Amino acid sequence: MHIKQLQKILQKRHLDVALIFSKDPSFFYFVQEESSGALLVFPFEEPLLCINKIEEVATKINTFFCSDYRVHLKQILLEKQIKKIGLNYFSESINTFNEFKLSYELTDISENLFFMRKTKNSYELSCIKKACKKTEQILSKIINNFTFKSEGEIKRFIKIEAIKNNCELSFEPIVASGANAQIPHYKKSTKLNKGFLIIDLGLKYKGYCSDITRTFYLGVPSVKEKQLYETILKIQKKIIKSIKPGIKTADLEKKARVMMKSDSKYFVHNLGHGLGVEIHELPRLNLKSDDILRTGMIITIEPGYYNTQGIRIEDDVLVTNNGAQLLTMFPKKLKVLSY
Repeated sequence: MHIKQLQKILQKRHLDVALIFSKDPSFFYFVQEESSGALLVFPFEEPLLCINKIEEVATKINTFFCSDYRVHLKQILLEKQIKKIGLNYFSESINTFNEFKLSYELTDISENLFFMRKTKNSYELSCIKKACKKTEQILSKIINNFTFKSEGEIKRFIKIEAIKNNCELSFEPIVASGANAQIPHYKKSTKLNKGFLIIDLGLKYKGYCSDITRTFYLGVPSVKEKQLYETILKIQKKIIKSIKPGIKTADLEKKARVMMKSDSKYFVHNLGHGLGVEIHELPRLNLKSDDILRTGMIITIEPGYYNTQGIRIEDDVLVTNNGAQLLTMFPKKLKVLSY
């Protein structure tokens, strides 16, 4: 189905072929396999896959195994008298661009590919649901047996559990406690500190990502800290409740910031992002976005607060005809942990 969509785009744009290399996330999107090679999609013919002969793939796409796939694909381009090639400029290197620009007329099809990946079919949804479920199981193990003494121990536990689940990580986990949690993309690892503890993690299941964040508390929270957490949680719930097809994503971001009032200056990242074969995909959720929600999109909603400490609550959400369907169900009531 994905291939047919791309073929229609090639026909409309009068291109002879779309050339998609394996380092492009769209390669997996079409082939559903990871390997070293290139996919050639023609507007009116069956696609071809050129793969190095040391690779192994199980795909229905007609596949050529060769000692040097780049040499072979150029032979195919020559035999088929290709003149106009569609490339994903966003993913290809300048070397690839220079390699083909002298012999062919190149056209950027990156926006077409990103647009195709905005909405998910039932198979993609099932993979993301499975990724979410496995991610939440790991989070449950962390919280139900909390014996950790450092942020690094928690990160290592996440990585080991991902391997046990036969999954890759969607991204490097973020574990930040106390003052460290005021840095949204905190990368270091120190001992656990009193205060809010942000754990942001995700898995890839059969190539599709999950992304969940929960904030806990180490020690005894003050009344003000409890109120602050409840404020962020209330905002997240209201934003999710307002999701439906036809809503502008910029309006969701705007609504979240209005609800935060003067504290919106401490909300230093976007409200969320699209999710799929990449951890950040379309649609964009920010004040400048012109994206509109459509049925079948999967997005994250993650309002945050970063001042002397940090709070972030993030869920994966499917846009349906009737509104929003939560794909991540891990409890959000503030849990206090001893350490």
